[in-house]
Amino acid sequence: MSSDFATNFLIGGLLIQVASFSVFVLLAAPFHRRAHANQWKWPMLALYVSSLYILARSMYRAIEFSQGNIEPIATRESFMYAFDFVFMQFASRTLDLLRRCTME
Repeated sequence: MSSDFATNFLIGGLLIQVASFSVFVLLAAPFHRRAHANQWKWPMLALYVSSLYILARSMYRAIEFSQGNIEPIATRESFMYAFDFVFMQFASRTLDLLRRCTME
């Protein structure tokens, strides 16, 4: 198995992840519109915000792998920390903030 095949397979998997996660968020929107109860306002907002962070991270990873191993985005740790770690931390913190705010 060649390195190009493995890289293309990985990029394809990341793009499928972005597509399926986008479909999930798009399907959550009609549920949000139909659920008129006020109790769904904050959980759905947290879902949308954390989903945006996760989608941005997945798109970063797809771009990173498509550029190869010698491009700056793959060779500098600052990009990894900024786009990988920070986005996942923000997504986690958003959901944690919701949990803390809704605890009784």
